[in-house]
Amino acid sequence: MNNNDFVQELAKVLEVDVKESARILDIFFGAMRSELLATKKLSVKGLGSFTVKHLPLIKKSTVSSDIYTPPHNIIVFNNNVISYNNTRRIATACLLMNKSQSRRFARLLGAVFITATKRHKEFIVDGFGRFSFVSGKYRFYPDASLAMLLNQEYYHLKEVVTPRLANKNNLGVYIFVYLSPIFLLLFALFFFLRGGSLEGIINLPSNMNQIFNNLNLLSNKTVENKLIRTVDIGPPAVSSSDVSTNHSVNPDSLVLRQNGYTIVLETLSNSASVHNEVLRLRSQRILVFVWPGYKKGVKYYRLVTGSFSNRKTAVATIMKLPQKTAGNAYIQHTVKKDVLYGE
Repeated sequence: MNNNDFVQELAKVLEVDVKESARILDIFFGAMRSELLATKKLSVKGLGSFTVKHLPLIKKSTVSSDIYTPPHNIIVFNNNVISYNNTRRIATACLLMNKSQSRRFARLLGAVFITATKRHKEFIVDGFGRFSFVSGKYRFYPDASLAMLLNQEYYHLKEVVTPRLANKNNLGVYIFVYLSPIFLLLFALFFFLRGGSLEGIINLPSNMNQIFNNLNLLSNKTVENKLIRTVDIGPPAVSSSDVSTNHSVNPDSLVLRQNGYTIVLETLSNSASVHNEVLRLRSQRILVFVWPGYKKGVKYYRLVTGSFSNRKTAVATIMKLPQKTAGNAYIQHTVKKDVLYGE
């Protein structure tokens, strides 16, 4: 069960067409992610509660090495019955519904989720995560883009593995590699003192040269194994100066693709604040445009950036946004071509 299934189910219970149902779900699912990123907790009727838990640096010791895992954040999911939920508040703030509308929406959306869970269906919420029924209970697997946003401040860190002292199995190798040159030197000195020719020592036979080569290879391999090994656990963190879009430096407009994607940074209902927000975001070198909309005769304004042919590219762009801006952003599917302007 994916977003399309939710669109069909919600369209039936809300008694709206599929296009309107898709618009409502895109905004709501994006707001779910923004709520979790901003407050580190979320509860949705019919689904359960989500809490962001911070795991500090972990050291794990094995026989041969010490492994240091950097700190990171995880999402703890609980699908038990909850006494409160954020559905109505999200519906009021992001869908511009009044009190009675948001109450009805929360009840009907919760019923759709509850029906899916009672049937033990696996379902996917695009941009948020996957819910699967495993071993008698539902488990939540966050979307890769959500996990990246939760841990963007740690992606420049790496897992570090440091070797410990040699164990009994390779102690003989260490002795042979590091003490053999000393024994050979003593042998050469003894041979010279007994009256032997140094030429016989310097011009070694070919098989002796091969022995030295093998010793060097073994020594290099042993030393190489002692070096600290690192494993990259994600892309490096980026700053706001790294953000780029597919527009010119001072664009006049943004063309949204048909059946494409854009990034919604904010949704405003007050026209007086739109101008100030556009100037503020553009001062951060974010090319933002105004995408107006209407809900039952009430006008609202979405501040968006970028036009993308696929969700993956949009996710990569969100990762380059400043953390405060990315925390409130979500990806919006654009069903038709449209031209937007700065104000």
